[in-house]
Amino acid sequence: MNRLKDTYKHMAAVASALLLALSVLPACSDDEGGGADIPEAQYAKLVISLGSLDNATPAATKAVDDDGYIESDIIDDEYNDSDYEHYIDKWWLLVLHQEDGAYQFDRLISNSPTANNTHPDSETSIEMELLIYDTYKFYAFANLGGLDNGEDVIKWIEGLNAASFEEAEFQKEGVELLDMNSYHEGEGSSYIPMSSYGYTVTVQADNNSLRIPLIRLLGKVELDVTNSSGKDVKIEKLTMGKFRDEGEIYLLPYDVATGDNGTGNLMVGTGDEKKLLNPSFPTESERVGNDWTLPETADKELFASAENDANKRTYTFYINETGNQNQEGGGAKDMTIAMKVSGIEKDETEQDTRFFFIRRNDWLRIPILISNAQTTITVAQRHMPIGGVPAELFFDNGAIIADQTVTLDHAGIVTIGYALKEINGQTNGWSLKYLQSTYQPGEQFCMAQVEDNPNGLILVRDDDKDDESQKNIWIDLDWLDDSQKGFNLQPTEGSKTSGSFKLRIQELASGTAKVKLTLVATHTSGQEIILPYTITLNYEGGN
Repeated sequence: MNRLKDTYKHMAAVASALLLALSVLPACSDDEGGGADIPEAQYAKLVISLGSLDNATPAATKAVDDDGYIESDIIDDEYNDSDYEHYIDKWWLLVLHQEDGAYQFDRLISNSPTANNTHPDSETSIEMELLIYDTYKFYAFANLGGLDNGEDVIKWIEGLNAASFEEAEFQKEGVELLDMNSYHEGEGSSYIPMSSYGYTVTVQADNNSLRIPLIRLLGKVELDVTNSSGKDVKIEKLTMGKFRDEGEIYLLPYDVATGDNGTGNLMVGTGDEKKLLNPSFPTESERVGNDWTLPETADKELFASAENDANKRTYTFYINETGNQNQEGGGAKDMTIAMKVSGIEKDETEQDTRFFFIRRNDWLRIPILISNAQTTITVAQRHMPIGGVPAELFFDNGAIIADQTVTLDHAGIVTIGYALKEINGQTNGWSLKYLQSTYQPGEQFCMAQVEDNPNGLILVRDDDKDDESQKNIWIDLDWLDDSQKGFNLQPTEGSKTSGSFKLRIQELASGTAKVKLTLVATHTSGQEIILPYTITLNYEGGN
């Protein structure tokens, strides 16, 4: 189970939402005759709001907040989802009515061309009559034309009727996606198909509301490659896999039968990683998937200089929902990444990613570091067990996944130590560069920051509320824009290449957080190397 929990420390979900607001408008009789009043049917005005979402949401957090919009711990515009990824070309809303304990077909609503405003924040309003005090259930769909069998699926959904509808059979409908290269921004693209869980509402006399997140039927992977070798390099080959690349998937989420009203597996929160489920498929059996390979047309040059991020490249691609049964050995082997680089002597040994399935709507971001450095990071808790030693993470030289995980067993102060062992085979002449009293614009220094803290596992600085000991953990990173804060790095006395910092872990049932440690190493020859590492903290409470 620990490996499964490590799986989603990288994940972040990309989602779009169809927001439904129900408001009941009671009607009254204008008949002033002498007979008894016959109450008119009360009805509700159903407003469908199709709106863009500016930020992606981490996969381990709920997809929407109390206002119906996605909350995000990714606040850098560089990582926001694009207009294309949340674009809704055409939508369908299936309305079911509860009768005798079962949900029966009531109606299907879809947008007309005249009502389809393509502005990212567009809204379309539709009125429909709903019986007050009755219960209704809603399923939403979008961009079904972007399926390989899209015309058949649209014909099927628009042909649903009360005489033949059975919800259990409806939930099992299988569909196929197009080739992943069909989903892209620009001319000739197909919009990303989406669907939802079922959401219910019992209509009251007033104050009715309902919001439905639409979930994309594919996943997204982002490989962030940083060249910290001190030399210009070229990526000759980059692969990742295995990914499922064909076959039917369920149109609705695979656990839709038990996932009503946002309780489904795709909405699992940060503290419930152990509840994550491997995807299931309509197929009787699954085969081993294929590797994704970096296209020949990709920009593969990474320069030694970090100016204007010339030493960085990001490669993003969409993938099919993939299960552990698509991995070699029926799930016995994790997904792997392999890279071949020219310009430095490195091999292309496959590296395990510590995960073995990806669900629809997940967004996986993996940092890859190309370096000639060897760095050791230790993680020590205040109350170590008798005879215990700090956990040690070792980042070797080469093209590596620069994200490692450590599991904590109690809250409180955690000390993270770091030691640069060697660069380019040299152990002498190197020193770590810390903030000085004066600096030049664009200059970089060693720093550690919270990169992802979706459920508040790390107690962050609050100048108004935190006690003095907590404030001492933090400093202002003055050389960065926007008054950013980071952990207070403390160089080891007598050492030019090691140091430590402290953070405070909050008492939770369980959770995860990421810390980004950037080491800036300078050599007596004048060479400067920037080494970014990610430390993922998993917390198991109750000890």
